[in-house]
Amino acid sequence: MLTCFSKQYFGVECPGCGIQRSAIKLLQGDVLDSLALYPALIPFALLLIISPLSLIKFFKIDVKWVVILAVANIVIMFGHYILKIAGWAPWYDQAAAGFHP
Repeated sequence: MLTCFSKQYFGVECPGCGIQRSAIKLLQGDVLDSLALYPALIPFALLLIISPLSLIKFFKIDVKWVVILAVANIVIMFGHYILKIAGWAPWYDQAAAGFHP
């Protein structure tokens, strides 16, 4: 797994910390642990799928839904980051402690 630049050099996790572990858990089929490690992963994956499709007229996906999903993703990502840094995310600590790739 890649090492977080922020954690390695500054000792502080970045808002993206946990996405690799979350993706591994999701690929293993453990959705709850995946959500506990990085709850923005699934909305981010949907954003990566829906964004290019919104540019194709055949799918008729309005751009406002892409913007709504992007804003929701940012809110989830930074909300979880703040809770994790403040120590108010016991679900993260449990999932991270039990992580073995």
